[in-house]
Amino acid sequence: KNDAARSKDSFLQAARLDPKNYQAQAALASLMQAEGDYASALSYAQTLQTLAPNQPEGYFLAGGAYAAQQQYGPAIANFKKALALAPAYSAASTGLGMVYVTQRQWKPAEDIFSAALKTNPADASALAGLMAVYQNTGQTARILPFVQQQLATAEAAHASPGALAQLNAQLARAYAVQKNTAQAEAVLQKALQLDPHNYNTYAMLGTLYAQQNENQKARDQYAKAAAQNPTSSGLWTMLGMLDESIHQSADAEQAYLKAVALDPNNGIASNNLAVIYSSQPDKIEQALVLAQRAKRALPSVA
Repeated sequence: KNDAARSKDSFLQAARLDPKNYQAQAALASLMQAEGDYASALSYAQTLQTLAPNQPEGYFLAGGAYAAQQQYGPAIANFKKALALAPAYSAASTGLGMVYVTQRQWKPAEDIFSAALKTNPADASALAGLMAVYQNTGQTARILPFVQQQLATAEAAHASPGALAQLNAQLARAYAVQKNTAQAEAVLQKALQLDPHNYNTYAMLGTLYAQQNENQKARDQYAKAAAQNPTSSGLWTMLGMLDESIHQSADAEQAYLKAVALDPNNGIASNNLAVIYSSQPDKIEQALVLAQRAKRALPSVA
């Protein structure tokens, strides 16, 4: 039901009642990773390794937590351990490939992403990684035909509608690289037909419209994205910015309020809300508090 807070509370209670509950520990590792609490995510992942040392999941989750903290050596070691236990674990291959991309090790990244796609033709993350490799190594011309071929392979393998939606989103990115906005828009609309609950697709479509200065259409898509993922401070911030661009100040204020409530360290939302409050005499003190918070979050911004 997209209620991360309540699910986390329930899993925490389950883990307290039974610290050896593998399912609860795995869920908490994933939830903490999604929240950006990488230290806790790593702790739960290491508990999984202790509970089931021959299962790959704990090593995969630990690899992700290490990578998010820029500890690339332990990240690589954990991803490789997961793959040693389960060579067909495409998510672990993709995680390892992303670390190689971060380190600009293009050849090993290309090899691992290619292997992941052979194991799972519908692995959109591996496809995105391979696209990044091509773009950074002067092989941009390979991107569109490769993505089209990969989508066809996944369709022939009867991939799920959700997986095909994500691959279509990557195809839209490939069209956008070529400045073919009409095709990019059409493919994103197809992706939404396949999976109408994917907030990333709405956000991509909104960004596409914003790049064309179609701010009302962009705003509508970000509103749909926020409805699908109401706990994203970033989505509410972008929605507020688009509300401002079409002179809907009251709606922008509400969007920024939701953004800072979800993430008090959101510097952009705090700054923009401070600007709105600065023109309201009864909210000058709140504007000052928000401006100070924005300055702490964004010290290099004037």
